Amino acid sequence: MPDNLSQMEQNELDLVLQTHGKHLRSQSGGRRARLENYDLSSRNLDGRILSEGDFSGCTFQFSSLRKAGLVSADLIGCDFSVANLEGADLSYADLRGAVLRGAVLVDANFNEANLSQGKLGIPEVTRSESAPPTDLGGVDGRGSDFSDVSLQGAELSESDFSSAGMVRTDLTSVNAQNSVFASAQLNEALLIKGDFTNADFSNANLEGADLRECNLTGAGFGGANLSKSNLSGANLQGAMLEKAILADANLTDAELRGAILDEGALTDDQARSALLQRKPDASGLVLEDIFAQHALWVSSGGRDGLRADLSGIDLSGLNLSGVNLSAAKLVGCSLKNCILDGSILAHASLAYADIRNAFLKDADLRGIDLSYANLSASNFSRADISVLEITSASLRHWPSNEVVST
Repeated sequence: MPDNLSQMEQNELDLVLQTHGKHLRSQSGGRRARLENYDLSSRNLDGRILSEGDFSGCTFQFSSLRKAGLVSADLIGCDFSVANLEGADLSYADLRGAVLRGAVLVDANFNEANLSQGKLGIPEVTRSESAPPTDLGGVDGRGSDFSDVSLQGAELSESDFSSAGMVRTDLTSVNAQNSVFASAQLNEALLIKGDFTNADFSNANLEGADLRECNLTGAGFGGANLSKSNLSGANLQGAMLEKAILADANLTDAELRGAILDEGALTDDQARSALLQRKPDASGLVLEDIFAQHALWVSSGGRDGLRADLSGIDLSGLNLSGVNLSAAKLVGCSLKNCILDGSILAHASLAYADIRNAFLKDADLRGIDLSYANLSASNFSRADISVLEITSASLRHWPSNEVVST
């Protein structure tokens, strides 16, 4: 909290809000509230009407504003950190550059409010050529209404927007890592170039949404409606798309290698335009030659042969028992229903791989990278996933990476 904020006693604030109420009712003695750069933290403002007031640059940290009226209020650069705005009405409010980190926004109304990055008119407390982006990190926004709101460039990570209304909301370039949008209404929303790593969109409505070039790594879309959406150039590695509706979705150059899709989820045109796992023969690969060259690479310490790179290749259903693919590149490949009993995959990279229903009994998985891999219903009995010790000029300990989706 800035040190140069003005102070105000509660009785003074009550008088300001009383005359402000008269102003809103066009009564004699009314005057619009103008409290730029005041410390209003830890106040109980439940149900108070602050609509159309100027509170730019104020801090409302830890204050309670449940069901407060803030319609069309000037809240530029305000700090609502850990404030309770449950059921508050902030429609048409100017919240450019505001901080709402950790705030409670359950059932709050932000319809047509401006929460984008501010550039002009910022009060002295936050004035700069370009104010910081709106900060809604860690907020509880369940059931809130952000329809037609600009959140361009906002910080939304670790937040919960379950069942929120975000129709036509501008979420361009936001950071929403690990946030929840389950059952949210995001139809026709703009999510272009946003970072939604590990976000939960289960059962959300994204019909007609624009998700071009989004980072959707590890995101969950189970049961989501993505019909008529634009996912061109989006990264969906490790994303869960089971039971998602993809009718008429644009998947041009969408990275789907390692994504989990239902059988027959894509049309032929969608499959041709997206980046999907391909069978070895369709990619001009001869597995026997690759395995032989890799074995030589391993036995010679990398001096001869060639390291196996089967990234994005569909190896599903193959019997690869006992194969030595230590330190091989298998990023985003499909090993679904594979038999890999007794195989050597030490220090191999299987990030974003589909390893469902596979058999890896007695496999050597020391130091393996399984980031965002899907291991559902696989058999790992007696597999070795201990730390791998690499002997070189100095001894290194390489742990298995078990950040997986199941």
